[in-house]
Amino acid sequence: MRCGFPFALSYVLLYILGGCGGSGSSTPPVQISVTISPTSTTVAVGHTQQFTASVTGTTNTAATWSVAGGSSKGTISTIGLYTAPATLPSPSQVTVTATSQADSSKSASATVTVQSGVSVQILPQAVTLQVNGMQQFSPTVNGSSNQTVTWSVVGGSANGTITASGFYTAPATVPNPVQVTVKATSQADTTQSGTATVTVIAASPSVTVTPNPWNVAILTTQQFNASVSNLPSSALTWQVNGTTGGSQQFGFISNSGLYVAPSGVPTTSKRLPHFQP
Repeated sequence: MRCGFPFALSYVLLYILGGCGGSGSSTPPVQISVTISPTSTTVAVGHTQQFTASVTGTTNTAATWSVAGGSSKGTISTIGLYTAPATLPSPSQVTVTATSQADSSKSASATVTVQSGVSVQILPQAVTLQVNGMQQFSPTVNGSSNQTVTWSVVGGSANGTITASGFYTAPATVPNPVQVTVKATSQADTTQSGTATVTVIAASPSVTVTPNPWNVAILTTQQFNASVSNLPSSALTWQVNGTTGGSQQFGFISNSGLYVAPSGVPTTSKRLPHFQP
């Protein structure tokens, strides 16, 4: 009996040691993890962004989507389509989260920066004006119910002036460069503005001859006068029927506009002096 006791004890010890060895060879469970793409993005108010979630470590790869802060920060669908709010949130950074349905303790988040969707358009987009010319511009503000804008002329008053209602007046002299930029800045979002281009040109010359019309007897004289705008008088040339200084057939005219009728009535009627710039 004494000889058998040590044998039985050894058997029990071996059994216990064998059991410990078997437990050490078991495989640890796979950890569930979640990733999200993109991890950061910028979305304009009212616009959308598609997110995707990857769930590993489980056969259940479904994720539950959420937006921190509630609907005022935007909404997201069951498939990860985020829609930014209609107005700019404060702060503008929003957190979107995808949570594993297999293990709600596992999730991943992305940052969305919501930016203004305001844009400004000016009509007309381009116009050509003479010096001192005037033009009414009209703005359209997209993405906001606030249609108010602040008008300005790039380069200051040397390039013209504009009123609070968008009425532009070109400068009295041609600027350099001749193209002027008119700007309308949204008051809803002062980072957003629209522009229009004004090309300022010199005023067209105009000449008025008096008297006109006038009857002149043969071999008599008539003083004609010229009223000139936007052109120096020295740049004018008097003509009779297209001939500078006139001719024997239709009469002569001096540089000062003194007309001398011919000795006979011209065969072509209404031969009046005029001058050419």
